[in-house]
Amino acid sequence: MYRSGSIFRVRRRAGTIHLPPAVACKRERASIGLTIKVADSLFLQTIAGVLLLASTSVCAQRTPEDVANLALLMAAEAGRAELVGYALENGADPNARDVARGRLTPLMLAATNGHLETSLRLLAAGADINARSSENWTALMFAARFDHREIVAALMGGGANPDLAESSRGNTALIEAASRAHESTVRQLIQGGADPNKSATDGYTALMGAASARTGLSTAVELIAAGARIEDQSEDGRRALHLAATRGNAHTVELLLLNGADADRPDDDGHTPLLLAASSGNLETVVLLLDAGADSNQRARDGASPLGNAVLGRHLVVAGRLAAAGADVNLTGESGRTPLIDAVRTGYTAMVNVLLAAGADPNTADADDGRTPLMYAANHGFADLVDLLLARGADPRARAVDGWTALAAAEMVGEEGIIAALKAAGATR
Repeated sequence: MYRSGSIFRVRRRAGTIHLPPAVACKRERASIGLTIKVADSLFLQTIAGVLLLASTSVCAQRTPEDVANLALLMAAEAGRAELVGYALENGADPNARDVARGRLTPLMLAATNGHLETSLRLLAAGADINARSSENWTALMFAARFDHREIVAALMGGGANPDLAESSRGNTALIEAASRAHESTVRQLIQGGADPNKSATDGYTALMGAASARTGLSTAVELIAAGARIEDQSEDGRRALHLAATRGNAHTVELLLLNGADADRPDDDGHTPLLLAASSGNLETVVLLLDAGADSNQRARDGASPLGNAVLGRHLVVAGRLAAAGADVNLTGESGRTPLIDAVRTGYTAMVNVLLAAGADPNTADADDGRTPLMYAANHGFADLVDLLLARGADPRARAVDGWTALAAAEMVGEEGIIAALKAAGATR
C-alpha cells in the first residue's frame, strides 16, 4: 500500500523562475543598496539580473522586496547558498512565500531538494522552522519524505516539531518517512521526540506505513523498539499485520507475530491476515500465519475464504498448503460456488487435481442454480476435466435447478467428444 499526502511538485531545474502574468511597469529608481558581485555562472547571472531589476524599474504590483524574495526562492530551490546570501543582503525575507505553488517557503524548497548548506543559512537568517504551506506541510515533512537525513537532523536540532500533520491525510513527518522505509530518518525523528503512535486522520500509523513498504522491516524494528503499538488499527479495522500480509512482506509478518500480533483478528470487512496473504499468493507469509495458528476456514463478511481466494487467484502452491492445513475444500464463497467449481470454470487442471486429492466433492453443486463441476466442464469444452471428474465419481445424470444436465451443456456448444464420453458414462438429457 502506497501512502502519502499530496504535496506540491517542486521543480528542480536550476534557473527556473515562476513569474506572475506580465503587468504594466512604471519606471522608477529604486534604492535597495545592491551588493551583487560579478556573476560566475549563467545561473548567477540570472539571479543578478533579477535583483538588478529592482534597482532600475519597479512594477506597479511588485516592490523591490518582492523581487528580492523571488530571487531568494529561486536560489533556495537550486541550492545556491551564496546566492541565498546575496538575496538576503538585498532585503529578501527568509520567510517569503511562493504563492503560486502552495505558499512554499525558501526553507521548504531547500529541504525538499536536499540542500543542507542552503537550509542552514536560511535557519541562521531566521527562517521559521515550523512554517506551514497551504496544505500544512513543513520543511521537516518534505525532508523526511525525500530522506534528506542531514537536513532532518538540522531541523530537529533547531526545534522543528515532528508531530505536526499535513492536511490532506494527516500524515506526520514520521509517517511519511516510515511509509518509504527511510530507516535512518525514522530513527532520527524518533530520537528527536517524534511520537511513534501518532496516527493520521484515518488512524494510519507509522508502523502501518513500514509494514506496507517492501523494504520496511528495519524501519518496523525501529518503531517497535520505540514503543509503536502493534494492534493499533485504522478506521477500516486494518492493522500493521493486515498490511504486511497483503504486500507479502513475510519478514515483517514474522516480526509482528513475534511481538504479539493476533493472527486471526479480522478487519471491518472480516478479512483476516491469512485471507489477504492467500489472495496475494505469498506462500511464505501463508505458512507463517498458519504456523502461528491462523484459522484456515475463517471467512470474510462476503463469504470469501483463504482457500477460495487462493483458487480464484490461481495460486496453486498456496491452495495446496491451505488444503493440507485443513482448509475446507467444499466451503462455498460469496458466489455460492465451491473452490472446485471455480477451478473447473477456468480450466485449471492442476488446481482441480489438487482439490480433488484434498477431498473436494465433484458432485457438490453451485448453491444458486445447482450446477455441478461436470456441467461447467462440459459447457466450457474442457474434455480433460470431464474425464477427470467422471473418473473421480462425478454423477453424469445430475440435474440443475432448471433441469439442465452435463449432456445438455455439451450439446449446447457442440462438443462431440465430450458428448460421447458423457453418454458412455450413462448421461441422459
